[in-house]
Amino acid sequence: MRRTVLFILIAAILAALIAGYLFFKTVYLPRKVAALIDARLTSAPVKVLYEVDSVGILPPSVSFSFISVAPPDRGPAASLNGCTVSRLIGFLTEKNGELAIACDTAHLYPPEMKELALLLIKPDGATGEPKKEKKERTFAFSFSAAHTEVAVDDRAIAFALEGRYEARTVALTLKPAGDGNGSFVTISGSLGDRRLTAFFNQFPIDPYTRPWLPEKDQYARGRLDGSIDLLEENGTALLRTDLSLSNIEVAHPFVDTEPFALPFLRIHGEATADIAKQSAFFNDITLSIGGIEAHARGTFVERRFDIAADITKASINLLATTVKNRLFDDFLMEGSISASLTAAGEILPGDIVLDAIGIGGSLDGLVQRSDRLDHYRSGFDYFFTDNSGATFRVEVKNRGITYTPIALIPEYIYRAVVLSEDAGFFLHHGIDFAEMDAAFKDNLKRRELRGGSTITQQLVKNLFLTRNKTILRKFRELLLAVEIDATLPKERILEIYLNIIEWGPGIFGIGQAAQYYFGKLPEELLPHEAAWLASIIPNPKNFQYEYTRGSVSDARMARLQRLMDKLFENGYISGDLYIACYTAPLIFRSETAETLP
Repeated sequence: MRRTVLFILIAAILAALIAGYLFFKTVYLPRKVAALIDARLTSAPVKVLYEVDSVGILPPSVSFSFISVAPPDRGPAASLNGCTVSRLIGFLTEKNGELAIACDTAHLYPPEMKELALLLIKPDGATGEPKKEKKERTFAFSFSAAHTEVAVDDRAIAFALEGRYEARTVALTLKPAGDGNGSFVTISGSLGDRRLTAFFNQFPIDPYTRPWLPEKDQYARGRLDGSIDLLEENGTALLRTDLSLSNIEVAHPFVDTEPFALPFLRIHGEATADIAKQSAFFNDITLSIGGIEAHARGTFVERRFDIAADITKASINLLATTVKNRLFDDFLMEGSISASLTAAGEILPGDIVLDAIGIGGSLDGLVQRSDRLDHYRSGFDYFFTDNSGATFRVEVKNRGITYTPIALIPEYIYRAVVLSEDAGFFLHHGIDFAEMDAAFKDNLKRRELRGGSTITQQLVKNLFLTRNKTILRKFRELLLAVEIDATLPKERILEIYLNIIEWGPGIFGIGQAAQYYFGKLPEELLPHEAAWLASIIPNPKNFQYEYTRGSVSDARMARLQRLMDKLFENGYISGDLYIACYTAPLIFRSETAETLP
């Protein structure tokens, strides 16, 4: 009996001890810790919400279900979940302390983080100096989160985060989730000297561009190295950057129809900003791509910008390597290109409004060193596929209804086309910077699209390129135009162009066009008929109604007369022919008339 009583007594004591321990650990300690935290937070300039989950004794630590930090009257700047804080009691009760915070997940919100940072580094009074810590109170803390998400608009980017704060300095290390290449970016700074530095080491861009790409097969890949250094002093910020991106791969329909690869890209330079005036200035930001350097400079004042960029004597060969695909096999040219761009306007929410734009450039020392396009000197077959998928073959050889040598085409016909489509054709080297500039200015003034492509550009677009409108297709068009201009005489370029362009649905070349619209051979066309054919080249389908109706409006006739004026003034048609055709009506071929064999 005594043993039983003794056993019950011991069991009761143990139960009381366990119950007391559990009460002390799960009720008293959490409440005590919460009271200490609340006491410390009464003077804090930020709003902190939390929930204590448990308190560890050996080793001493506090576990939180969540912690939320926010500036006053704003949403959370940071939401932390599953956090364990070591040395918290000592930090709360002693003058000096150091915390170690380890969380499972963290969610950061940049707009609120900015507000929070401004609160913590807010200048003190009229001195403009940062608020200083009290000398008798110093602290430090380290932080880590296995999974950190930063919300940007309605998207999020993720990484692992480690950091430390001590003596008004901060150091952070970000590592991409699931990357086993030792990639990281370190961010370090000091509130004392107002400096922030970021250093990138083989940091992948793919996880951080993917949220902005809508389709699964779209991507932007590459590894980022280099540094960004930001220094603020007396209200002026100085930004220095030297970043390189290697092993670049991009798949996006705006860039190209196929995945595009580039081995290396570098950007470096300096910019300054006046924070109070909301203005920024950069004198020479240099972008290097495949050995080609572009230099940019400009200013930003509030929402206004004024920028300029230029490339000086860039090798044509090097440029070709930056946009190379199978179309550039065996490309080999001497010579260089210089180009400049200026633009001014305003940045509005969700839009950029241009007020002014200018383009200039020159081509120097162009020599073709390859024979890869020489076969276009002689006859060849041209194949065209329309939007419905139908394929047409055009023979650029043998005199006949589908091909007319330029020697048999009256000069006023091809001169009418040149004056209408590319007035500088016989002077430029495939591309016309003055016409590009005029086209951009017209587009800006009239808010409508005008191409500015030369006849040579239109030819290479038909011969080599797809109809897809991409950035790289346009650059390839420019380079191929320069190359074919250096390969073929102007007369041969014009001859091919006149014999392959579409003059209506399924109507290719000057031979078919002359026969279809007027029932004539090209050499039989009169100046006003040639003027009409030249005028419909940009979009012949839009002018089919004139042929169907059998007449043109007075406004259209006035345009044709202006073109004939230019032909006469430049001596391409005689006075007698000019007078005879100036007011002569256009007589189209009847749709029921027989076609020429």
